[in-house]
Amino acid sequence: MRKKVKISSSLLLVFMFVILELSLFFFYKDMKPTQNFIYYTAGVLVLIYLLNILLIKISPKADRYLNLIVSMLFSIGTFEILRLDETSGFRQIIWISIGIIVFYLAIFILTAMKNKFNKMFFIVLSLIYILFIITLVLGKTKYGARNWIRLGPIRFQPGEFIKILYIFLQAIYYKNYKRYASIKFGPEIFTLISYSFIMFFFLQKDLGSAVIIYGMMMFSEFVFEKKKYLKYVNLLLAVVMSVVSYYLFSHVRVRVLSFINPWDYMDGIGLQITQSLFAISSGGFVGTGIGLGLPNTIPVATSDFIFSAICEEMGTLVGIAVIMLFIMLISRMFKISLKSNDTFYKVLSFNCAVLFSIQSLLILGGVLKLIPLTGVTLPFVAYGGTSILASFIVLAMVQLSSIEGEVDG
Repeated sequence: MRKKVKISSSLLLVFMFVILELSLFFFYKDMKPTQNFIYYTAGVLVLIYLLNILLIKISPKADRYLNLIVSMLFSIGTFEILRLDETSGFRQIIWISIGIIVFYLAIFILTAMKNKFNKMFFIVLSLIYILFIITLVLGKTKYGARNWIRLGPIRFQPGEFIKILYIFLQAIYYKNYKRYASIKFGPEIFTLISYSFIMFFFLQKDLGSAVIIYGMMMFSEFVFEKKKYLKYVNLLLAVVMSVVSYYLFSHVRVRVLSFINPWDYMDGIGLQITQSLFAISSGGFVGTGIGLGLPNTIPVATSDFIFSAICEEMGTLVGIAVIMLFIMLISRMFKISLKSNDTFYKVLSFNCAVLFSIQSLLILGGVLKLIPLTGVTLPFVAYGGTSILASFIVLAMVQLSSIEGEVDG
């Protein structure tokens, strides 16, 4: 009963936060308040309610706070996108609606398949290679990366789903580690398979996804792999590959040059990062105010640089709040992994946490000029249908681990 009261109070707090965000729009410079924003806010409130209340009814063992944190994240992102472009904001609400449906469908489907995962290693592996081949053959180039597929009016990034499949592949592998390790050079072969995925992403010029796959491979090996030498060999290979990639791939050199000194390339490759830094600095601690900044001067402000736009108009105060929300989200994912008695769900939730950790670090570090830009998006916050759907599937995987993971196995 006490837990239910806590959840209700937390949900009420999220509702109040969303209503506060709406109120800021009425101070929008030269804005005539319209009913549309009332409808959008009502839509966001309904989505938050569905994401949190239905989960409580489905399973008492699910981690309710994960969904509350996600609700805060997508509400901040949605309102900033609405301010930047009302049409994109409306589409984002539609994608979040679809994402929530996919979230519950994923929990239902994955629960029904929970006894079949052990036999699906080669099926999952085949699906990954099929998606890579389709992307290389039919892929369209956008923002320098050949990682988009167009099917009529629908565009999506197969790479987002490849990362999810890779998480399943690792969970199946480590769940059956003794069987695969008994094969001659079994762990080495699995490592080579992971490197093949990294090379495919390099061929697509999708540096962010390549780094994420490498990160998930390395962290999993440090925690679950029993052959210690593999960890150190892969660390050495990372250094070698980074140097070789710089000289072999021009798009890698471009990212590094724009990171080292973007001010020399403000009219070209350094435009994104310089505009991002200008926006964040002009916002200060409390921001310029909704509608009073110039976030539209930042290239792709609704997706890759949404964090910069948030910091400019809502201030570094809200920017820090977003970072803290991600820290809470990821720490709860790791906590679920630690509590799990089933190796499959332990590895599954662990790699979901690693995925969000690396993805968040890459994009936040990129827009703050701490590391080179890699072209990934901020989960649940940035605009993008594929990113939203993939993020909700990952959330479903973690919730499944919370529900099923305490069963001994």
